[in-house]
Amino acid sequence: MLRTIGEQINTHVYHMVFYQAVDDDLRVVYAQIMRQLKFIQLRDKDALHFLKQRDYELIRLSFTKLPTKIAITNFFKKEFNLKSQSIRKYTQAFYEEILIDYNVEARVAQNYRERFLVEKEEIYLVLEMYCKQDYVKHFLKVNFADILHNEFIELFCICIRYDSFKIALQIYLRFLTSNDITPKIMDLLIISLRDSVKFHEMKLFYMHEHFDILSIS
Repeated sequence: MLRTIGEQINTHVYHMVFYQAVDDDLRVVYAQIMRQLKFIQLRDKDALHFLKQRDYELIRLSFTKLPTKIAITNFFKKEFNLKSQSIRKYTQAFYEEILIDYNVEARVAQNYRERFLVEKEEIYLVLEMYCKQDYVKHFLKVNFADILHNEFIELFCICIRYDSFKIALQIYLRFLTSNDITPKIMDLLIISLRDSVKFHEMKLFYMHEHFDILSIS
């Protein structure tokens, strides 16, 4: 039986055993630990393991858990990639990013998407991730039938904030009109132009096209 968690030392021990169990493919161990923990730091390797094993039970279980930060170097010499340290919740988008960044086999990716990218809310979460990472190739494969117009405007704003102008151009040309470009969006473009050297020509194009609504302050 796992002892009641709560103390910091217990959390570290559980994670140490969890990671080793995943590495050794001891599902009965890492599944039990995952059920007990409310806060868990999944390595990219752990998420990748769940996907390749098609362990949809634990993937769904992870959606009920909250990310935390554990000093892995305290008990592992090797450093690990930890996308979980930059998120506030485990969602469909977390695993989708793992699928893309680690070039997971197409059939495994398809099996995952058929189960977890069905509802509109799930698809929108993934679209937000695409916009943050500028994964334009994957963005273009999405069925946009259920995405509302105001949601495309929000996705466009996300693209500007994250310098993802490949997707921004797709949204601008396919889903937006001139009336959708507001002073707030122009302010985001000015901030992006000031703070980043990427895509200057495209940012200047938007500013030139909508120069009349620039706010002066």
